[in-house]
Amino acid sequence: MTTVSELFPQRGPIASIQRGVFSVATATSGTSPDRRYTNITVSAVNDITKCLVNVLGSASTSTASAGNYGSNAGGDQTILAGRMTSTTNLRIYHDNQNLRSSFQGTWELVEYN
Repeated sequence: MTTVSELFPQRGPIASIQRGVFSVATATSGTSPDRRYTNITVSAVNDITKCLVNVLGSASTSTASAGNYGSNAGGDQTILAGRMTSTTNLRIYHDNQNLRSSFQGTWELVEYN
């Protein structure tokens, strides 16, 4: 049986936390897993392998207003993800090729020592 400690290993003290919001009218198109993405410049971190990215937001096929993306506004929806691609670049992306390229939400970058 897997324990909680194995699923969430101790990372050590937090070195920094950065937060922000994003609203992307036209995301860049790419290949899986970055079919739609945007890059956000952040303050430099020391080691991207010691970073945790949290993203809260969604993209939708719906033509509803941005405030309704997380609701039952109609159309398909997908969850966004984020990762560091360099010490100063946070990429927010999704892999659903059928969704339009606009999305919005919030992000948090936690760097551990």
